[in-house]
Amino acid sequence: MELKKINELNINKLQLRCILIHKIECIGVIFRSGKDASGKPLDEEYYYIPEKDNDLQRVKLIEDLKGSASHLRNCRKVHKQYFWKKP
Repeated sequence: MELKKINELNINKLQLRCILIHKIECIGVIFRSGKDASGKPLDEEYYYIPEKDNDLQRVKLIEDLKGSASHLRNCRKVHKQYFWKKP
């Protein structure tokens, strides 16, 4: 898919999330619960999975940009809510 074609579709945020989660296998998702400092719900986070990508040129490009250790550690694939106290 070309980015220009996607921009012309005028899809909303929910539709984009569905495409990322269900149609693109090389994109992983971390669902997060809780709220940010302003009280808004946390959005999910997305990460790239090079082993599931069929485009070898993209895999090579990302390895060149990020280094060969471009994989996300397993501990980062789970959301942990951190709390802090006011001093």
